[in-house]
Amino acid sequence: MDLAHPPPDAPSAAPPRSPRSAPASPSAAPSHPPSGAPSSPPDLVFLRPSALPPVPPGILPRTTSPLYNRLHDPRVAAGLLATGALTASRTLLLAGLGWTVHIAADRAFGYGTRRADGAIH
Repeated sequence: MDLAHPPPDAPSAAPPRSPRSAPASPSAAPSHPPSGAPSSPPDLVFLRPSALPPVPPGILPRTTSPLYNRLHDPRVAAGLLATGALTASRTLLLAGLGWTVHIAADRAFGYGTRRADGAIH
């Protein structure tokens, strides 16, 4: 029996309701935030305050290059991998693998650690 096309003598289900005739329910409320509320989290690019002067492309602000260098140290990724393996945490293992690939791709494309002035070594 073809369920997509019932025979003409078969009892039909109630006709579908149009969106205008549907009763309002709390779950049907719009999912966007009210006006004035942020629609996404703020941009936290290296936790750089927006009051700092702009820097040229490819250069990090002096305040963020130490953080960049610490996070792009392969020992951080190895620590995530080791912690994930010791705790059998799939999330930490994937984070460690992802971070290892990220660091390797940076190095492969010529983006190594940063000097104190924020330029690439």
